[in-house]
Amino acid sequence: MVNHPNRSRARSPASEQPDKKETRGGKRIGAGPPIQNESGEKIMRSYRLAPDVIKILNDNRPAAQLIERLAREYAERLEQVAKNS
Repeated sequence: MVNHPNRSRARSPASEQPDKKETRGGKRIGAGPPIQNESGEKIMRSYRLAPDVIKILNDNRPAAQLIERLAREYAERLEQVAKNS
C-alpha cells in the first residue's frame, strides 16, 4: 500500500515551534473592579441581622450602599452629640 502524497512522515514546521506560554488563569495586574474610594479597598464583613432589618435592606437595594450611608450618618450624629456635651 502506498502512502498518500499529501501525508508525509516529516514533521511540519509548526510542530517544531517552542511551546507557547500558558496564558489562562492567575492574577492579572489591573483586573477587577476599581477601588471604590481613596481610603483603599472595601473590606468584606458578615453580620447576623434581625429579619425586619433584612427586609429593609432587601427593599432598599443596593444594601451595601445603604449600610455605608447610614453608618456615616450615625457617626456624624455621635460627633455632634460629643461636641454639644
